[in-house]
Amino acid sequence: MFTMALKTEPDNETPNLKTICIALGIEQATLRHRGDKGIAWLSQLMDVLDVLDYPVPGYSPSTVLSELHVHVWDCAVDYRPLYLPIRTVVTLGNFSVSSNLIPETNTSYLRFLAQECTLFLSYLTGSKANVPVPQDDDKYPDISKDYVCVIDVGLFELS
Repeated sequence: MFTMALKTEPDNETPNLKTICIALGIEQATLRHRGDKGIAWLSQLMDVLDVLDYPVPGYSPSTVLSELHVHVWDCAVDYRPLYLPIRTVVTLGNFSVSSNLIPETNTSYLRFLAQECTLFLSYLTGSKANVPVPQDDDKYPDISKDYVCVIDVGLFELS
């Protein structure tokens, strides 16, 4: 399930100040990522979020206070690189990212909170160097049979 809430409002007490609050929630979803050659999904996401300001004569833009809250419940990331014989599954019990950004200031806030998260690794036997690993996309990861838990996090907070 995917949930999004967006709130934008001008501040009546402070002129030229606008607040934008975005909250995203993702529950019981799995992202299966394959590392195709020459394509980085993170750089593509940054290109989407990159905003350019063009000056408009006679207009002074408002200062924008941006708040972003992303919450993930019971989700997983299944990463299968193209040229590495390693499979990775990251499970996220509860994961939250919160940020508060004010442009043209030296202050910002970024907080990561992870609870009940695990990292599982698996090695594919019989693979050869510089040869693409077979992409078994129709096969669901069997964590109890094929994977080894290397990190188990009860609570991790970074502010």
